Amino acid sequence: MLETKEEKAAREKRVLAWLGAGYVSQGVLALIENSSNEELAVLFYRHALGDWGARS
Repeated sequence: MLETKEEKAAREKRVLAWLGAGYVSQGVLALIENSSNEELAVLFYRHALGDWGARS
């Protein structure tokens, strides 16, 4: 799905922090090797938005 410039600008305003270099454990690396790029992009984007999973 292509997004317009306005949609992209709105999405980028929601991001709390741009992610720099990524460092992962061997376990996460194994998960990455068995996942699609789209699945990973969603997870990294949610992380950048401050969605770090379940809250207690």
